[in-house]
Amino acid sequence: GESAASSSNPSTGTASSRNQISHVEGNPTTEALQEIIEMLSSDISAEISDESANKKLMSRSGSFVNLSQQEETSDEQQGGEDEDSRTLPLVLKSLHSTELSPPLRKVIAKLLPFLTYGQVSQSRELASYFVQYVNVESIGISEGALNSQSDSGGGNDSILMNTFVETAINLPPVSVCDNLRNELMKNGFVQKVRSFLTNDAPTRPPSWSPALYPKKSVSSKTSKRASSQRKKASSEEGEEVQNKEEWRRYFDRPGSSQAFKILTGLCSKHTPTQLLLSDITNDEEDKTNQRQAGEAGNELDLLTLCHWMEITSDNTASNIKNPNGILAETLLDALKEDNVATSDKIGALRRKTRDRKKELAEERRNRALVGMSAFGKLAGAAVEAGGAAAASSAALASANSIDADESSESNRSMFASMFSSLLTAPSSSSSQQPRTRASAAAGGGSAVAEPKAQPAWMAEMEAMADETGATCAVCQEGRTLQPSELLGLYAYVKKVSLPSSQGGGKGDIDGTVVLLSLPTSFPSSLKSAGDAEALFQKARDAAKALEGSSHALSAMSSAANSITGSGGGRSNYYITTVSAGNAIHISCHKKAKAADRNHPKAPKSEWEGASLRNSRVTCNVILPMVSSKTSKVPLVSVETALSDHNAIIANTLGARPKSILWNCLHDVRFLLLRMAYGEALNVDCGGGSSSSNFLLALYQLYSADMFALNAEHDESVEVSRHARGLSAGFLVGVDVVDGPDFNRHEARSKRLERGVADAAPMAALCSILFYNADSKPYGNAKETHDLSGSQQHERKAPPPTRQWELYKSKFLVGLIRCAGHRHSLGLTDSGCVTSRGISTVRKNVEKSRSFADWSGGSCDDAAADSPSSSTGTAQTKVPSRRTSMIDEYSGALRPMLTLYAVFNQLSKEFVLGEDDGTEESSERLAAKLESCYKAEDIHELLEIAEINDVGHDVIC
Repeated sequence: GESAASSSNPSTGTASSRNQISHVEGNPTTEALQEIIEMLSSDISAEISDESANKKLMSRSGSFVNLSQQEETSDEQQGGEDEDSRTLPLVLKSLHSTELSPPLRKVIAKLLPFLTYGQVSQSRELASYFVQYVNVESIGISEGALNSQSDSGGGNDSILMNTFVETAINLPPVSVCDNLRNELMKNGFVQKVRSFLTNDAPTRPPSWSPALYPKKSVSSKTSKRASSQRKKASSEEGEEVQNKEEWRRYFDRPGSSQAFKILTGLCSKHTPTQLLLSDITNDEEDKTNQRQAGEAGNELDLLTLCHWMEITSDNTASNIKNPNGILAETLLDALKEDNVATSDKIGALRRKTRDRKKELAEERRNRALVGMSAFGKLAGAAVEAGGAAAASSAALASANSIDADESSESNRSMFASMFSSLLTAPSSSSSQQPRTRASAAAGGGSAVAEPKAQPAWMAEMEAMADETGATCAVCQEGRTLQPSELLGLYAYVKKVSLPSSQGGGKGDIDGTVVLLSLPTSFPSSLKSAGDAEALFQKARDAAKALEGSSHALSAMSSAANSITGSGGGRSNYYITTVSAGNAIHISCHKKAKAADRNHPKAPKSEWEGASLRNSRVTCNVILPMVSSKTSKVPLVSVETALSDHNAIIANTLGARPKSILWNCLHDVRFLLLRMAYGEALNVDCGGGSSSSNFLLALYQLYSADMFALNAEHDESVEVSRHARGLSAGFLVGVDVVDGPDFNRHEARSKRLERGVADAAPMAALCSILFYNADSKPYGNAKETHDLSGSQQHERKAPPPTRQWELYKSKFLVGLIRCAGHRHSLGLTDSGCVTSRGISTVRKNVEKSRSFADWSGGSCDDAAADSPSSSTGTAQTKVPSRRTSMIDEYSGALRPMLTLYAVFNQLSKEFVLGEDDGTEESSERLAAKLESCYKAEDIHELLEIAEINDVGHDVIC
């Protein structure tokens, strides 16, 4: 009546789609059904989460479970059961008469088993619907096909079938649903689904899965064996083709995946269903009947079929795909769950196949070892010709055909082959006539025995180049074997926030304040220095390029506010990166990422899987290892990898960095500063040593050089000039500050003095990066040629005329000023430690550092015992006043002296374009850092850092 009224109303009957919507939403049955779904949802969640307590009363009122348990009297209980018995017919009637949307129908499918409330009568009624509406031969029809059948006038039978199939698949393993499972067994529904899978299944295992075939013995009559091989050759080939076609048809049969899912849902934690599907029964008569039925029908049992499918992979050569292998394995696991009998039976099947795999692996191993033997032919080559032919044919047949017989002679070890060839050698030579001295003389040079030919495998291995340097964590190959693949380092990057008042101003750190605070004309006090004017001119060029830029204006404003003490709390954001030193090909990482994401049982995110390949060290970025060795890598691969790296950096910072070059240099500075302060680098990601992080720093410097070249084209001109002119401006600034005419009371002078202190680490880093080699080839470096004819230079040491070597005393002055400035600000760490400024955190940081303890003992005694104070000459004796001053500020000087030692060693290891032996350089840098950590006092640290008396005068 409602449908007729709605169709007669012109306002609601204009469109068929609108009629359907009003029919669904305005139906009182649908509204009542929605209320039922909402009330039953709580019962399902409680039933699944607390199965062990399913007999206890639930406390929530209004729940359908309480309708039959709330009252204890028999009359009220009977009334509740009558009300429950009306719930299931109501839902089933709504499924017949109401057009429900697919999402709502799926929800109802999951709730149908709970409407039986565990009652046998209602479970039997619901089970009868399964048999009535579920056509096993049609369960493979898709959802879209079902909807099209319904629209074409096929009724709701196909939709009802899909609903009951979803119910069986998602049947939860709870006691409420056990009666439904029992009834489905009694009315034959489970047997029908099992027969659907086993009917028309091939009776022989797939021919490309040799582990599923048993091993057969070889007849002792070799002549009969050879003749039978010739007769069976053509028939075996035909049988193999037939076997493949049978499995192809079975794998492509629609509905198999749904059938596997149905059986998995029905047998989950239900012992009777598990025993039925496993053909296990205690009645001997039933066992005999089942065995006879199986032999008569020539059908497979379900367990064997599932085991064949789970062990069989795709046959790409024949274009045969096995889409249900994982579903078959899941069904076997569900059959084993909480059932000893089925576990033993399935375990015996899998154990038999596993043992057969071991036998096949042993046979392949023996054949490989015999083939690699330098003493002769295959195993059994020393026996009769017939036996050798039989053994060889048996080995070939076992590799190519499953039914071929295998010879026990093929299992002979390599040592038996060696000894047999040695024993038969004298007998074969004795058959020849002995050579006399005259005949030997007549033979001349022919009497000399020819050298034995080298096996092909040995020649190939000798020609194979050894892998050096970093190797991929997946394929274990590096730049030698895969020169066209780009390597990257797994690393962990995090964001660091530093206020300008605590040494975090970017203009102070990158030397912008120094360059813009230099005198506009060449100072007269510097005219005595030979190369001071050239350095000053280079610094002025960098300053002119910076003038007027937004970065220069903000840097000078921040510096002025810091001097006046106003507005110094602005935060500056940087990144710091650490690494465990594990490399991977970018292409291998992409493949592993896709495999982790598509894993059927345990899918993982990109970096969750990467941490496993990174020795379980947390990582979130891959640093491309760009250097001179990447010349054979396609440019597109390098650009893509750098783009991905920069995208992660931008996401970490929350904004794209203004300069990629300076972002990289700040990262290296923070890493070296953290190691100079002795901070534990593994607190961020759970791993990483000093050598692995020095390796990261070296490759970051190689990348920084490439960024500097690109900055001249992709970024502003001042970026490259600023980086290349920083060290020159710093050296001029040190001379100006230490000059006799320097007036410290002027604002410009204050900015310059403070800028020299803050920019010292970055200036030293830029000096080593850009000016650590001469423009001409240094020394008498030998040239070599590779197989392709290209010239290669042997790795050469940095020249003695490099900028660091010439001016390292001035860089030491700047680092000492930096130590004094940081000491005045109360800074005791690099700024990358979490919760800086809290006393408890500082104590924990001090405990986690690698420094030797300098708090115990007398500094004067240590100074007296140190080699630097007793070298035996009057010139090297340190005065007591200076010694006491050094000892007094040893704690503040220690990080910067360690950093100076690292820079000094880095200048000896780093040369642009000469990255051979980068791993060895990182080990030497780590050894130098470790020796600085173990220094007993500051005087021993001065010795390790190679600071002489000039350094003592600078410090004092």
